Amino acid sequence: MAIVVVLLFERARLSQAWKERMGTTRITPPPGTPGAGLTG
Repeated sequence: MAIVVVLLFERARLSQAWKERMGTTRITPPPGTPGAGLTG
């Protein structure tokens, strides 16, 4: 079960990274793709 918690934290961290990287742009990663920030 710990792995699930780690994945949730990683997803939240990636979401923050996307927000900081995009800044004021409206482009956001699709909410249904957990691996959106891993490939790019």
